[in-house]
Amino acid sequence: MNTQEFCAVTLLAFSLPGCGRTGTPQRSPVPRVVEEGNTFALKGEWERAIAAYNKAIENDPKCALAYSNRGAAYCGMGSYDRAIADCTEAVRLGRRDAFRKRGLCYYMKREFDKAISDFDEAIRFDQKDVIAYTYRGMVYAAMGAFDKTISDCDKAIRFNRAFGLAYNNRGSAWFKKGDLAKAISDYTKAIALEPNAANTYRNRGAAYQMFGDKSNADRDFAKAGTLEGTKR
Repeated sequence: MNTQEFCAVTLLAFSLPGCGRTGTPQRSPVPRVVEEGNTFALKGEWERAIAAYNKAIENDPKCALAYSNRGAAYCGMGSYDRAIADCTEAVRLGRRDAFRKRGLCYYMKREFDKAISDFDEAIRFDQKDVIAYTYRGMVYAAMGAFDKTISDCDKAIRFNRAFGLAYNNRGSAWFKKGDLAKAISDYTKAIALEPNAANTYRNRGAAYQMFGDKSNADRDFAKAGTLEGTKR
C-alpha cells in the first residue's frame, strides 16, 4: 500500500452515525452497504468501494458517512477533486471528520493553506485528533516548517503513543533539521509499532547512511525492498 492509499485508509470512518434523514443511525440497509464499501477500501479495491458507497447514497441521499467514505476512496484513487466534493457534502451533512479527509486531498494537490485550514477545523472540533495533528504536521513539513511538524507530532504522540506514523513523520522532520540521532530514534519507535512499514525502514536507512553507518543502512534498505516485494 502506498502513502496515498495508507492515508485514505487511515482516514476512513467506520462509525455508523451520519446516515438517515434525521441524522440518526439507520442500521438497514445503509450501514450494511457502507460496511461493504469499507471492506473493499481496506483492500485498496477503490472502484468496488465506491460502487458500494454509491448504493448507500442512492438508498439515503443524506447519508453523510457514505459521502465521507466515498471521499476517502476517491482520495485513494487520486481523484482529489471528486474527493473534495464528497467531503464538502459530508461536512454540510454533519460529518466533522470529513475535514481531515478534505485536508488530505488539499495536501495532495499542494494547496497547503486550504489543507491547514481543514486540519485546524478538525482540531478545533476535537483537540485530541491524533490524525489531524499528524497530517497537519505533514503539511508543515512540505512547507519547510519542520519545527511546526515536530510540535504537531509531539501532540499526536502525547494523545496516542501507539500511532507509528507520528513517530515516522517526526523522525523525518528531525532528519531534515540534521539531527540524525533523534531521527533514527523516532524511526525505530515507528518500526516497533508498524514493523511492515517499508517506507520507515527506507527512511531510517537514509538516516543511518548520512550518519556513516553503512551496515545498518544496507540492512534497512534491504528490509524495505523485501517488504515492498511482498506487497506486489
